[in-house]
This record gives sequence, structure tokens and C-alpha cells, in this order.
Amino acid sequence: MLKPYVSVVVLTFPSDAVSALDVLRKALLRFVERQHARNGAELVADGLAEQVPVDEAGLEQTAERADVQITVDAFAYRKETRPGWATKDSPYVDTTHSLCTWVARENWVAIGCDGTIESKLQKWLDTPPRPAFRRVPAGVINATLLSGDAKNLWLRGAHGRRRTKADSKTLSGQSVGEALNPLDDSTFALGSARAHVSVAPEFTALTGIVGTTPRKSKVWFSSTQTFAEFRDTCLDLLRALARAYADGAEDDHPFPLLATEARDLAGVAGAYELTWCDPDDLPAADVSDDLLDAYQTLNRSTIIVTGGTDARFTASVGLDGRVGGNLRCTPSVTNSRVDLAFGFDGEPTDVTQVRPVLDALSFTQLLTIHYESGHSVTQEAVYKSKIEDHEFRSWRWESFDGYDVTREKPPTSVAQDIHDAIGSGDNSLFTWVLQHFGKRGYLTCDDGSNEVADFVLLADDGELALIHVKGANSLSPNRQISASSLEVVTGQAIKNLRHLDAERLSLALARAPVASPAVWLYGNREANRNDMIDLLRARSARDPSTVFIVQPHITEAARLRALGPSGSRFELHRLRLVEMLLNHARGGAVGLGSDLVAVGDSLHVPASPSTTGG
Repeated sequence: MLKPYVSVVVLTFPSDAVSALDVLRKALLRFVERQHARNGAELVADGLAEQVPVDEAGLEQTAERADVQITVDAFAYRKETRPGWATKDSPYVDTTHSLCTWVARENWVAIGCDGTIESKLQKWLDTPPRPAFRRVPAGVINATLLSGDAKNLWLRGAHGRRRTKADSKTLSGQSVGEALNPLDDSTFALGSARAHVSVAPEFTALTGIVGTTPRKSKVWFSSTQTFAEFRDTCLDLLRALARAYADGAEDDHPFPLLATEARDLAGVAGAYELTWCDPDDLPAADVSDDLLDAYQTLNRSTIIVTGGTDARFTASVGLDGRVGGNLRCTPSVTNSRVDLAFGFDGEPTDVTQVRPVLDALSFTQLLTIHYESGHSVTQEAVYKSKIEDHEFRSWRWESFDGYDVTREKPPTSVAQDIHDAIGSGDNSLFTWVLQHFGKRGYLTCDDGSNEVADFVLLADDGELALIHVKGANSLSPNRQISASSLEVVTGQAIKNLRHLDAERLSLALARAPVASPAVWLYGNREANRNDMIDLLRARSARDPSTVFIVQPHITEAARLRALGPSGSRFELHRLRLVEMLLNHARGGAVGLGSDLVAVGDSLHVPASPSTTGG
């Protein structure tokens, strides 16, 4: 007797497609045959009649009209794999029996199979020459299955990868759609969801909680007690989707606060990073052994992405810290789905370094491509984050005239020498910080391993400031806005917000990164930090505090140009990407009773040197 778990890929096919289901059967059997060399996969039962009596299958007892064509079929196969704890010559093997079954109604079919077969099925759907089968549009699945309260959301980051923001997240609750945050979650895209089913009462088998990965046309419910229950659930699912499709019911944005999907690749440009998610962040039904192997390969990989003026990009790749050649990727959109076509870019210098990476990249469900245009490609779709509504209102524009804005610190690799050189004929940004903030009270440099910030200011008015510094990418006064110029330094600022606590900060400053850390009182060198730490310990918790991010790559002129009528949409989006990043950091600071200020370059020459700042 059979009682399959309802976890199916739902497809459509043309009504006039000749023997479409025979083609599907042959493809599924071929997927099993191709596993034989790896795990001895072999067919053990073929045809539903061998497993389920006709009366239990109940094919003649359905509530469908007599003229509705219904097909139900299945096969089972066996495979043997070596346990992870066993050596190659071990006699121990794990034997697994898997069921592949499908229920078709008219020109809709629901296919239930294990993760390995499903992965091959998904690739088959996209490989030229493509079969007649097509996935159900994501908007139709959303409209049919995600209109009720969402219980679980699996989200994938549509933002650039950074330590201070999750690459992915999973939410659980009574109605997690209402728990989404417009600031924190607007750079995440929907991967999968579970929601309470809210469909017409006539679909009696569709009750409870349903899960779906819309872009993969994947739907899962629960275990069943009989094959007839499995069949009825699939038939009701197919009927509900067919009705929604016929009625034109689509919902492309079931969770409006999440990143929005773009229909094409127009405006997608400047690929700068390729990331991959942990299989643990995918629903268990989507994970196969082959996918896990690909993930392990990617974790060993070096992938250095170089983008251009459109969605295409190249990447220098290799394994274990080495580079053995280049790959190219040509994204394309077919039937509202993004295909990532990877291939060799020239002859590799070491194909053994490149081929495993190329094979792993074929598991595109793991991948996210990040673009400087603000787009990301993930889950076979292209997204643009909703960042245009969040203006950052805590800029401060200062002159950096006379300083090398590309040089963060004095040009020496010895940590102690950096501290000693600040202010001694040096024109780096560290010296700018000394000249700008040094007259306000105690200032110390904490540059080094486990630093709390590049500088800490304890002003005579009680203000505590953590100052983080990052050099510009260019000296040109016409330099364009760049999000990558702020990602690392902003991440450091967020990570060290905990040091706004005076007690924790005083303990950290007592453990200096060098033997003689630089410290000044009103611009004059002090022998050590002892007096500053004592004053810090006596500081009132009611005194103000501020986090400064000094990054002169962002210029006032560039921001005004991006906001003005002559600015391009591309420039504006890059600005909003920057300001989204800063707003996220500022939100954390404000939550701790502090504030965050970003210091950019005014490009103005001051009448006299600035020495007070603040």
C-alpha cells in the first residue's frame, strides 16, 4: 500500500501535445537510469496497478465530469549508498526505496519524487531543446496558495553580502507577513512560504497549511494515509490552480515589503559578487545529495566576479585559494525565468581547478548574483530591492582639502608605527580625524586587531564618539557613488555598537592593540590612556553618544547630482543603496540611544583649517 507525502512539482503542457505524459514518464525513468553508475539505482516496480488496487485508487469514483481526462501513475526504484561513516571498502550500505508518482488532470500534472529526481526534472525543464512542460507562473501560485496567514517564510538576501546582515533568514509565527520590517526586510526576496490555505470550499482536500516555492512551481502539504488521499489532494490542487489561471488571478507581490521582482534584465549591470546559501536555508524537500555536494565544492571555491555594462559577467575561479581559469555567465530571461548559463571563458590554465566549480554553479538554486545597479538574481528571478523610499538624513559634509582621501592610515604595515605617525607630516585620513576631532577632549586611536573603532573620542561636553574610517576608491572629484565603498566600514560600525556601553568600552580600551596606543588631550600627545579610561568610567549614562563613519568617497556633489533632475536613474539607485545601508546602521545606533553620522567630502576648500568639528 502507498501513502505518499504530498510534495509535488506542478506543471502545465499544451492540450494538443502528443503523448506528453509518455514523454514525461520516459524522462523520469531516464533520470533513474543515469544514477545507476553512482548508486546502483534500479527500477523495482513500474506502473500503479502493481502497487495499488484499482478500487483503492478510486479512479472511477472521482467527482470530476466524465469528460475530464485524469491520469495517475507511478514507479518505484531502489538505490544503495555508502554511509558517511564508512570507508570505500566497507561492506555496509544503505538501501533506499524511492517512489515517483504523478497525477494529471487535463493539461496539468503534479509530480511527486525524491530530491535527486526533482533536481534533474527542474534542469530538464530549462535545458534546450525544452520539453513541452512549463512551470505554473509564480503569480498564480501566490494568488492561489498564499492569500491566507503566512506561518513560515524562507527569505533570500537580495542585497550585497555583508557580515552585519543575514544572507538569508527564516521566519515563523502566526502571521509573519505582518511581522516584516520595511527597513530590515526590504532587501530580502521570497524563496518559499507556508501559509494557511484559503481557497473555495469546493476544493475539500486543500485544507490546513500549504508550503510552496513559487519560482520552482513546488508545492507541499503533509503526509497522507492512503494513495486515494494523495490523489484527491493533487487533483484539488490542480483544479484550484487551473481556475486561478483561467480567471487571470495573479499576485506577483504577496508580501509587498519584500524586494520586488523585475520582468526582464533591463538596467541590470555591474555584477560584483556571487554568493550561495546554506542548504539548511532551503526547505528540506528541495535538498538532494547532488546539491549538498555542490555546496561543499562552492565552499572550497575562489570566485572573483567582474561585471560590465549589462547582466553578463566573468569570474576568475579555482579551489582552495587558487585560481585555475575563468568562467563566463550569460543570464537570460525565458518565460519570466532567469537562466544562468555558465561556461568556460577561454582555455583554463588548470581545468581540474575550474571544472568542479563550473559543475557546482549549475545548481543555480543556491546562487545569488549581486549587481551594482541594485538588482540581484536569485531563485531563477531578478529582483530590485525597495530602497528608494528611505532617505538617509544624517550626512555631514566636510572638507578634506590637503589630505589623500584614498589613504586611510599612514603608509606602514607595522601597527605601532601607524599610531606613532599620525599627525607627524602624514596626510592620511587618520591625521584628518586628529585635526578635526582632536581639540574636543580626549581622542585615542584603536587601530589594530580587535579594535572597537579606528578612533574613540571622549569630548569635554561628555559626548562619546566611535569613529570609523575608510579611504575613498578614487581621488577624482567626479568620483561616482559606490555602495561597496561603505559596506565594510558600515559593517564594522554595526558590529561595534556594543562598545557604546562605557563599562564595556573602558575594558576594551584597557587592552590596547599596540604597546603605546596614540592618545591626545586637546590635540597634545599623552603618554597613555589611563586618565581617559578613568574619565570614561565616571561618565554619566545620560551623556550623548555618536557613531561617525568617515568615508570621503561619497561627495556632496555626487549626491546632489543623483537627487537632481539631471541625475540618472542608475546614480539614484546607487545612492539609495548606500543610504539603505546607512539607515540600517543608524537604526541600530538609535535603538541604543545613540546616533550615527556619515561624513562625506564637500569638495570645498575651507577658509581656514577645521579644528573643532564634532
